[in-house]
Amino acid sequence: MVRDRLRRLIRGVARRAVGASPRIPNAGRTERAPPTTRDDWQPEPEPEPEPEPETAPEPVLELSAEAVLQRMNAGETVVLVDVRESSELWSGHARDAILAPMSQFQDLAKSLPEGPLLAIYCAAGARSYGIADYLRKNGRVNAWSIPEGFGGRVDVGGEWLQPATGTDWKLLQPVRLTQSAATERALEGQPAGQLQAVERVDGTLQLTVRTRDGVWIAGLGEHEVQRIGRG
Repeated sequence: MVRDRLRRLIRGVARRAVGASPRIPNAGRTERAPPTTRDDWQPEPEPEPEPEPETAPEPVLELSAEAVLQRMNAGETVVLVDVRESSELWSGHARDAILAPMSQFQDLAKSLPEGPLLAIYCAAGARSYGIADYLRKNGRVNAWSIPEGFGGRVDVGGEWLQPATGTDWKLLQPVRLTQSAATERALEGQPAGQLQAVERVDGTLQLTVRTRDGVWIAGLGEHEVQRIGRG
C-alpha cells in the first residue's frame, strides 16, 4: 500500500513538472511557405544610391613658358612677375620682370597693372601657382602661372638679366630719386620705389626703379638715386 502511494506521488510530481515547463512558440505548428506567385509577393526594391555631389572643376591657371614667349613675340602685352625671394634673384631674373617676392606680395599686388596678361614665375612653379590662384580669386582673371619656373623661361629663349655683383646696391632695395633726377624727367616730387634691376652697361652701373605707383624708371645712374631706410 505504501508502495502504491509513493508511485502515485511520483507520477503527480512528474505531471506538474511537465505542465509548468515553458511553452515553445509555434510548437507543433508548420511554417507557412512564402507566396511564390508574382501577384502575391514582390521583393522590396533596393534603395537607389544617392548621387554624389558635383564638384566644381579646378581652374586652369598654368600657361607654359613657350606659350608666354609666343604671345610676347606676337605683340601681346605680357607682364612678367617674379615671386622668388630676394636671395634667389641674384642668380638671374627675366628682363623687365616685376620683382614681387611672395613674402611681400599682398602689399605689392595692388600696384600690378590691371589690363595685361600677368605671367607669374618662381623657381619651379609651386609658388607662382598659389599666387595666380590668389589673384584670380581677387578678380585678376588675366593671372597665369608659368609651371616650368624661371629656368623653363630661359630654356625657351626668354631674355633674362644677370644682376651686377660687387656693388652696394641691392635688388628690391627701397630708394628715392634725387630732386635733380626727377626734375630732368619731368616727374613731380621725388618718386620712391624699389630697385628692380642693377646692371652694367658699357662699364657703367645703371639702375631701374619701379615706383610705388607702378611706374618704371630705367637708366638711372648711381648719383640719381638715394637709399631709403635701412635698405
